[in-house]
Amino acid sequence: MPDSSSSEENNSNVSKIMVVEDTEELRNAISMALKTAGFDVLSVNDGEEGYVHALRVQPDLLLVDIMTPRMDGLTMIQKLRDDPWGKTAKIIILTNLNNTDFLEKAKAMNVHDYFIKSDWPLRELVAQVKAKLQQP
Repeated sequence: MPDSSSSEENNSNVSKIMVVEDTEELRNAISMALKTAGFDVLSVNDGEEGYVHALRVQPDLLLVDIMTPRMDGLTMIQKLRDDPWGKTAKIIILTNLNNTDFLEKAKAMNVHDYFIKSDWPLRELVAQVKAKLQQP
C-alpha cells in the first residue's frame, strides 16, 4: 500500500512526486524532505507498485530506485515509456550503482537525471527535483 500525503483538498498547483525506493528509512527520509519542501508525495517500495500507481496518479516527477523487489526500476521505466503518458514522464534515477553501461541504458530511456544515493545530500536532491520541474 503506498504512503501518500495527498488528499482531495490539496492544491492542484502542488507538484506530485512519486518515490520508488525499497529501503524504508531512505524512502521515508526522501519523502519527508520533499513534503517539507511543499511537494505532494506518494511513496512505494517496489517497481511493480510504482508502475501501477504512476499510471493511475501520473505524478509530475518520479524518483526511481533501480534495485527494487518484484520489478526492478529499469523495467518499470521501460514499461512506463511504452505508455502514452509515460513517454514524457520526468524521471530521476536513485541508485548505488555507478557504471557506464547502466548510464547508457538510463540515457536511452530518456531519464532526466541519475543520482548515486550515497553521493547526494537530501537538500541537493530536493533542489534538483525543483530544477527538473521547472524544465519543459
